[in-house]
This record gives sequence, C-alpha cells and structure tokens, in this order.
Amino acid sequence: RAQQLFLTCKAQPLLDQMWEAADEILDHAYAGFTEEERMQCVEMLVRIRNNLARLAQGGTRSRQAHLQKAS
Repeated sequence: RAQQLFLTCKAQPLLDQMWEAADEILDHAYAGFTEEERMQCVEMLVRIRNNLARLAQGGTRSRQAHLQKAS
C-alpha cells in the first residue's frame, strides 16, 4: 500500500541541509571521475535499477532459467 507524504514550508531548511549533505557525499564518491565518467556511472546504475525493477515485477526470466543458460 502506497502512501504519500507532503512536506510543509517548515521542513524546507531541513530539506536544504539534506540536499547539501547529499551533494557533499556525491562529491566524495565521484572524486577523480571526469564528468563523462560520472554520467556513464549514473547511466549504468539506472540500467541496473531498471533491471531489478523488472525482476521484482516478474518481467525477466527466473533465476532457475538463468542458471540453466549459464550451464
């Protein structure tokens, strides 16, 4: 069951702090990466997320079928 949460204006300062912290963490995570490498990494992670979402929805072959193919 999905529920939606709506923030009030009062939450904005905390939200700003959270985004600032996230940006700082990403800067550390991508240290030494070129902008192109960053974009490639993000694109690959999106593809992985999409693959896993399809798996969760039963849209890909089962683990058993995958193992049989690998044999």
